[in-house]
Amino acid sequence: MTTEKKYYIGVGNAAVATLDANRVAGPFDDLKENVMVEIALAAEYADNFSTARDSANRQDLHAKIKDGPVEVTVTVKENAKRVMEIALHGKSSVNEAGTVTGEEMPEGIVSGQQYFTAKPNISNVTVEDSAGTPNELDDGTHFKYNESGCITILNIDDAPAVKAAGNIHLVNQPNADDTLVVGGKIYTFKVTATTNLHIQLGVDKETTATNIATRINTDTTSTLCTGVPGPADVELTANTGGTAGNSITLTVDGTRLTKTQFVNGEAADEFVQPFLVSYSYGASTEVGILDDNPSNVAFRFDGKNLAPSSDKFLRAFLKEVSFGPSAKFTLKSGSATGTGNNANEYELKGVALDLDGSGYGNIETW
Repeated sequence: MTTEKKYYIGVGNAAVATLDANRVAGPFDDLKENVMVEIALAAEYADNFSTARDSANRQDLHAKIKDGPVEVTVTVKENAKRVMEIALHGKSSVNEAGTVTGEEMPEGIVSGQQYFTAKPNISNVTVEDSAGTPNELDDGTHFKYNESGCITILNIDDAPAVKAAGNIHLVNQPNADDTLVVGGKIYTFKVTATTNLHIQLGVDKETTATNIATRINTDTTSTLCTGVPGPADVELTANTGGTAGNSITLTVDGTRLTKTQFVNGEAADEFVQPFLVSYSYGASTEVGILDDNPSNVAFRFDGKNLAPSSDKFLRAFLKEVSFGPSAKFTLKSGSATGTGNNANEYELKGVALDLDGSGYGNIETW
């Protein structure tokens, strides 16, 4: 006769549920991928040995006097919300997306140091100093940032020099043979341009403005500036920052074309601290560290047997478990050879309770 071997090789998922006021379990939250689920049982017994005058003492009592502890250990691998709350003994909350304007960095920050914004998951970051007319720091030159909210200060020796700006305004179309002087170039307006010192008159002011900007930009080394055309204007910007740009020559006829002379070019100066950072931030989940004492939970394991057996399934139930915080919460793993090859694992250890004397729970197979 063949005797059936009821081996068990288990897979399955672990879950916990909040208990209501009557200690009845509500909906269960999956603890996600788990490596190991173990229940350790213990009981204490009282013993007695009878004392005989003419023979060896004999044990005549082995009576159970205490059930427990019943301990459960779940080794998990995912940062699921309920896992984090148990492992960290922390309150969890969801921070909605928003924006921050003018968050102040500590004064005295120097190149190479870092600042972490109040909110994570950041984007659209701008940083300016505290000067009367604020100077904006350049992303990639003066600072860099990560989505985490880490802003690294790069080079903050000087604020960048400010480029002078000017304007050519077309009141009307220029006349043929009117002249325009920009920087070191003297241009003449022509119905048909035949040299690189001619600017062709367009069919309207906007076309002529485009032709002016194109010629200035082509000759930018000599004009000392660049131009951006509009419907009746050409906005001019000096090629280099500093006060020298305020002296770029700009001459128009004054009737059909008017001008705003180059102004507001400023030399580089020192940044004024503290720096002020503005940014957008996305939603995030926050879990405190040891700022909560989580309520006891009901515990379930829903398992399947991979071994050949008539019992294909197993489920376990502990009606009330008090979990402690994880003894270790790994943030980074690895060695001198690099990052660890396996995902982090967390041990959640709890003790089952029997508050009504009906037992700790049960295990069912089928």
